[in-house]
Amino acid sequence: MNIIELSLIVNSFLVGIILVVQVVCYPIFLNVAISSFQLYHKEYINRISIIVIPAMILESITTIILLIVNDTIYVKIMCLLLFIIWLSTFFIQLPLHNRIQKRYKVDYIKKLIVSNYLRTILWVLKLGCIILIISTN
Repeated sequence: MNIIELSLIVNSFLVGIILVVQVVCYPIFLNVAISSFQLYHKEYINRISIIVIPAMILESITTIILLIVNDTIYVKIMCLLLFIIWLSTFFIQLPLHNRIQKRYKVDYIKKLIVSNYLRTILWVLKLGCIILIISTN
């Protein structure tokens, strides 16, 4: 397996995860009883982190390696998309999760859902770049 194939697998995995989170997990937050929300949210964070953190780290590594070995416009776009995904994760989604964990507020959850569309779209676009690289080689 070469680096572009590994990148395709990892990015496809992350697209699958983000779509499930966007369409299923985050909207369900609005239906969890307030009395049990903190526990539910804490369990969600603990479980999703086990899956997402290693995948995002591997995605970063494969993208950097791709930049080194295949410095094309598509790879540069992938790097930009990945950078924005990480910025969004650390400066939008994580702070919202921290607020939600401290205090259940419908507005926070709605902001989480809306702001997460950015990451969803960016991961899909990044996958598109990988597919373009594969199809042009």
